Amino acid sequence: TGDLVDDPAQLSMIPALARALSGIAPTYYVTGNHEARLMDLSALEAGLAARGVRVLRDGWMPLARGGEEIALLGLDDPGFAAGEGWTLAEGLDQTQARLSALLAQAGDRFSLVLSHRPELLPAYAEAGADLVLSGHAHGGQVRLPGIGGLFAPGQGILPRLTSGVHARGE
Repeated sequence: TGDLVDDPAQLSMIPALARALSGIAPTYYVTGNHEARLMDLSALEAGLAARGVRVLRDGWMPLARGGEEIALLGLDDPGFAAGEGWTLAEGLDQTQARLSALLAQAGDRFSLVLSHRPELLPAYAEAGADLVLSGHAHGGQVRLPGIGGLFAPGQGILPRLTSGVHARGE
């Protein structure tokens, strides 16, 4: 769910990782805020695709098994559209609009959304997502036993959305 690389020097490690992961199971990738700052994102995406990883950038695809189908949706990090200076309110509005459009395309299927930022949970819920997997919080940048995360990007001090299951609405 994004932040695959933080430094262009790490790009050399991605081909082997992508090949290994896609050899185990179908593998999907969405962007994070670190990729929004990457100079050569197209090379990263091409390398992933060449090794069997499906890149989902504000897109969706059906996943079928046993005669049943769900919709797998992937959202770009808000930093791609708004730049690094976006506000939470802008991110919520932008994410809700993009996700609503994708969900309309996916129809009545159960929706599994891959999106980098857990702090956008209200937008995912308002758009009607069924399940969202996200990262970004890194479990809290610093964790203490019994307390949990002390800080997470996009959430600040004593973040709520650093791990586990969080429900909003239905």
